[in-house]
Amino acid sequence: MENRSDINQHQTSEIQKEVFEDYTWKWFFSKEAEGLTASSPGLEYAHFMKTHFGMDIDYTKLIKNSVDDIGKLLNADIENGVIDELIGRCEEIRRQYVAYSQTKKEGDPGVIKTQHDKLLELEKAAGITVKETVNQFDIPQVLGPIAMACSLHLMAIIELLPNSDEFDKAFAHFAKEYGNLLEMGAQQFYKQVPDDNQESATDERDVFLNLSNAWKLLPKKHII
Repeated sequence: MENRSDINQHQTSEIQKEVFEDYTWKWFFSKEAEGLTASSPGLEYAHFMKTHFGMDIDYTKLIKNSVDDIGKLLNADIENGVIDELIGRCEEIRRQYVAYSQTKKEGDPGVIKTQHDKLLELEKAAGITVKETVNQFDIPQVLGPIAMACSLHLMAIIELLPNSDEFDKAFAHFAKEYGNLLEMGAQQFYKQVPDDNQESATDERDVFLNLSNAWKLLPKKHII
């Protein structure tokens, strides 16, 4: 039987799906911003993130569509080969995180150590993916992949928070840094959009601005 939290989350998902007509990248990042803002620290937040990143949808297609949609608004040609590799890396990190969260166990020191090491690998991989995406492209063109990689990195760090003061500090640092990065990219995107596309680009800009604000608020909610 579904608990009330599951039912409410399902109902919210269905309402938002109707608004956006389908599971689109704008729906996905809007839902993330709403969930981060509404969830309390701890189990409720963890449940939301595991559910949001563990749905039976094509995440790769979502993020590719964000690149295509933004490219059209910018009238820009983007090298899809390199982007596809970075998006594929994000998808692999997401899948491994979901597998980790579904099999996480308490009690057995050997199992816990193995799981912790795996989580450290995912955290490192997500952070590297953010840096490489930012370094290889003009930020407005790859706001979707950046948002996905940053989300995965923050998610992995939060899993590590209870076990390390180092990651507590890292989380506060990266939540602010990634929030500022996404905000800057969203504003740059809007400025680069040709005048005849600006009205259409407002929704895209606001999706990323809302997510950036949600990230910036996270450290205040996860003080250990």
